[in-house]
Amino acid sequence: TIVGAAGCTSDGRREVTVSMKALQVCASMDPVVVIPGLKVVRDEGVWLVNDVAVLINVERLQEVRQLRDPLFAWIRGCLQRFGPNWQKLVPPWRVAAWSVHVVDSSGLTRSVDLVLSGIAQGDCDSGSLEVAARLNGDSVLETCKLRWDVKEMAADPLVLSIPATSLRALRLLAEALQEVVPEGDPGKLLPLPGLRLDHAAVQVFFPAGLRLRVDLRCCRVAQDSLCMGHADLELTDGRSGVHAAIDGSIKADFSAAKQVQAQGSFTVRDLAAGTDAVKCPRLHLNFTTDEDKAWHPGARVRFRNMKQKSFEGLAGSIVAWDELTSKWVVRVDGRESTVAVAKERLALCAQPVNCNVSLDNVEVNVTDAFLNAIDDHLAVAQEVLREMSLCSVVFHERPLGLRISCGGIAAVSGRARLAGLLPGGHVVAVGDLREGSVDLATCSLPVALLLKPPPL
Repeated sequence: TIVGAAGCTSDGRREVTVSMKALQVCASMDPVVVIPGLKVVRDEGVWLVNDVAVLINVERLQEVRQLRDPLFAWIRGCLQRFGPNWQKLVPPWRVAAWSVHVVDSSGLTRSVDLVLSGIAQGDCDSGSLEVAARLNGDSVLETCKLRWDVKEMAADPLVLSIPATSLRALRLLAEALQEVVPEGDPGKLLPLPGLRLDHAAVQVFFPAGLRLRVDLRCCRVAQDSLCMGHADLELTDGRSGVHAAIDGSIKADFSAAKQVQAQGSFTVRDLAAGTDAVKCPRLHLNFTTDEDKAWHPGARVRFRNMKQKSFEGLAGSIVAWDELTSKWVVRVDGRESTVAVAKERLALCAQPVNCNVSLDNVEVNVTDAFLNAIDDHLAVAQEVLREMSLCSVVFHERPLGLRISCGGIAAVSGRARLAGLLPGGHVVAVGDLREGSVDLATCSLPVALLLKPPPL
């Protein structure tokens, strides 16, 4: 429902008001994106938008995938009709307050609860946006200001502070948001200027007081490339640890043939002793991976995003390329027959990697205490990173066809197979319970399973 009004205020200013009641994007009658209400006022040439609150149910994003591509195609067509200078049609605007709440509304695992909030304003040539973020109740981003014009975007020092307990939520959120990214090149839909970051940092807080911090300085981010002049990595518990730094030129290319190049000086510092453990005045590194060269008969692949869920997650070997259907012919492990599958529904089990490193005049002063400290810190981080690889499945009905033996998934069929469970996986938790026994045939529903996927 859209309600409009126009008139003049008591002081003679022209004013236009447009209001809209709740807007919902639904899948199977369940809301996926909800905007409670919207009011827009045009006052003295500036469009003022009242508080904008958007709620996104992340677990249902996959169901709007069929709407995604037609919607973006419609937006692309509208922009093409306006011509190459469509930005000039954007009037001055201001949003007094906005928020985006991304949540797992099933409420079973509390895996994702992200709140973004801030203010924004702009016109056809420039603008600014302030944003802060909280993830699962923890502040992960203090207020950061982003400014843009027709040439570039720039952000104030950007510092992300992430508790290790929220890392898995970030991974699940990234996987869910991939469902709304249009296929092809999103940059052709809405070209954006490059991003400049004078200083960006990400720090992760692990148990036992351990902290991992990565600092990047003088960064330039384009659509498929990254350049920076300095990079630091620090892993410490406040008493001992390591600080590694590269000072020079670092370039990354994320196009089809992914490549990372680094040139400059390299230093590894022992924080407990206060001395340099490794010092190299000249470093040259070239890291490349070309995925296209790995697609050939004999390559190992795994099925993903399959419409026929009985194939989801299964592994197999490429047999040949079918020119008629433009699909790869794959022999599934444990089966004699083959199946023709589109490339976008397959994932390589191993990426081809080539790394060349050149170090000149290296000075090494490494002690046993330094190596032991690094080993202890990596052991703590490894446990948390292993937790990130876990996945969750929610059953609203009895998981018929699932057989579990000593925590291991021994057999899967029927409803359990459709949910994406695979033989060889391991059940880590049922609900919040990680120890003891649970009878899935009699437990209350819905029930959430936390799973370790089978090895590739």
